[in-house]
This record gives sequence, C-alpha cells and structure tokens, in this order.
Amino acid sequence: MNGFLGAIAVLVLSLVLPAQAAPTADERTWSLGGDERDPYLVFGNQEMGETAFLLICNNRKKIAELSVSDASKGAKAGQQVTIELAAGSSKASFTGKTVRSAGVYGYARKIDFQSVVAMFRAPGVITVTMGDNRYVLHDKGRAKAVGELIEVCRLN
Repeated sequence: MNGFLGAIAVLVLSLVLPAQAAPTADERTWSLGGDERDPYLVFGNQEMGETAFLLICNNRKKIAELSVSDASKGAKAGQQVTIELAAGSSKASFTGKTVRSAGVYGYARKIDFQSVVAMFRAPGVITVTMGDNRYVLHDKGRAKAVGELIEVCRLN
C-alpha cells in the first residue's frame, strides 16, 4: 500500500509541478510613449527591451502609423508586408514595408486611425499577423493606454 500511495504522490506532483512552473500571465504590457509631437501606444515587455507592436500618432505629419516586430529574422529592409489586425468580427489590413531600426519591423504609414482605435477600445484580444509573425495582444491595461493616446493625438 505504501508503494501505491508513493506512486500516486509522484503522479500528482508530476501533474502539478509543470503547471506551476509554466508562466501564467503574459508579461507584456500596454503603455503610452513618445511625446506630444509623436505619441504612440506600445505593447511589449519594456524590462526586456521587447516591442511587439506600436500604434504611432504622428501629430507633426497628421498621419497614423503602425510598426510590428518581425521575429522571423529572415526579412530584409524594404520588403512589402501586409499587417492584419483582427478582434472578434472586426478586421483591418494595411500594406507597408519592412524597415531596420534595432531589429526588423513591418511599418505601415497613413493608416485609418479611427478604425484601429475603435478596434483597440473593444474588450478582448487582438491578433496581429504579418507574414509568419503572429502576436496575440491581450487587453489588460489596453483601455487606459488607448485613452491616454486619444488625449494627446490630434488626428481625432
């Protein structure tokens, strides 16, 4: 009987320990960056220096821009890209190019700021797809950061 209980204890520990060791929360956060001329909404892990997504309000040029990290490592600057955003039944697609700036990013200019903000104001995850890159952006803290961007963005 002791061998049986010992086996059960080992089985229970083997089932419980991996679940506890696995990360339970996405450590990436939403925040407002930039200044009054070029504020931006950023999603990433600031402590690790990782930026997965930027929504830029270029007040100087009166345009909105998107920047998405290209984690594929195979992209070269100047390649055509399509950045797709999806949230529930809402979808938006923007064309752009890859650029190099402390990594490779997909970059789309002159996007429809209002449609992106409407999508980002709704609760739930947003999926960003660009080529083989796919990011799921949680909504924890997003409403506050989007509200702060809207306050300083003069494209509204």
